[in-house]
Amino acid sequence: MKRKLLCGILAVMLVFALSACAASVDEELWFGVHKNENGYVSIDNYDGETLIYTFVMNDGTYLVGPANVNGNSAWTDELLFTMDGSELTIAVDASEVGNPDYEIFAGVYSWVDEELPIPEDPVPEEEVEPIPEPTVLPLISAEDPLEQSLVLPREEGVADVQFFYPSTMVEITPREDELYARLQDNTGTEPDMELTVLGGLTDTSQFDAADMTSMQAFIASANQEAIGYFYPDSTISGESAIDEVDFSLVTYFTITNTASDTQETESEEIAYMGVCKSMLREAQGGIFMVTGIAVCREDRVSEYEMILTNMLTGVQFLSKEEPAPEPVQGSSSGGQEDWSDPGDEGYEDYWSDSDGYGYEDDYDVWSDPGDGDDAWSDPGDYGDW
Repeated sequence: MKRKLLCGILAVMLVFALSACAASVDEELWFGVHKNENGYVSIDNYDGETLIYTFVMNDGTYLVGPANVNGNSAWTDELLFTMDGSELTIAVDASEVGNPDYEIFAGVYSWVDEELPIPEDPVPEEEVEPIPEPTVLPLISAEDPLEQSLVLPREEGVADVQFFYPSTMVEITPREDELYARLQDNTGTEPDMELTVLGGLTDTSQFDAADMTSMQAFIASANQEAIGYFYPDSTISGESAIDEVDFSLVTYFTITNTASDTQETESEEIAYMGVCKSMLREAQGGIFMVTGIAVCREDRVSEYEMILTNMLTGVQFLSKEEPAPEPVQGSSSGGQEDWSDPGDEGYEDYWSDSDGYGYEDDYDVWSDPGDGDDAWSDPGDYGDW
């Protein structure tokens, strides 16, 4: 009987000893560093209920956090830890399967007698202030001397129109039409700039020279017609009052171009401003309207308005020799006397008439004999500008 009791007591003690031995082995294996081909995981601060894990992976990934413990298992919301002998298996929770942020830690790790490699703190990249792109300042200026010129030829008996412009611009050739000429940037700083000049005789019957309101409406209409011809997709955005000193008027407009580098790139709409200025000038043949139209960046509109003023004010008219009038048949004996009528019947010489013929029907508002009633107040005879 005593022998049986002693054996039972020894058996119970052995069970407790084995259990204690097993528990101490598990706890010992939880602690330490475990390794696989992807990196390391270290288990610390194991107290039977929680532990602290530290992952240091070969690619530099670093993760530290707590896990709940239940025997040989531990878990977080994302990872599952299972200790089996000297091997630690880590799996990804079902909610994070396929997530590369956690899949990198999954695998079987073996206990190693090594220290956990300490990841080096990444050296913060030095913030380098971006070097600002050099600002290209437009070189075309209203201060530029008008040292180059172009001529728009006009019909016989009408003066040709000569425009002067700075060397910072260059004419676009060949001309599409002799009625106008186009200039572009010659400095490489404003590639999208374009300036058009035109000039010709006006129909003076379309306005009253003594009425500024009438003249303003006439010039404004001419400006809008010119803008619509050269830039049909433009929108008029403003207009000045007529300048009663030089009989000029300015019209502003906008124009939108669509730019795209490739077909796959979304098109970008770029808005450009335009300024159109026209001025009435008197020259051989009658009253001329000279016009300049500039398209440029919005911040350059005022500069180009001044440039247009300089160019239009500086326009010169190149006179041509007046064609000689044909003599009346049977009234001339030929020679120089044909153009100097001494008053005999049959002559209709409008240029040198002493017999009173030929003048009574020639008067108009642009040939006023000095009475000052018209805007141009010509103190000479008809045709004398």
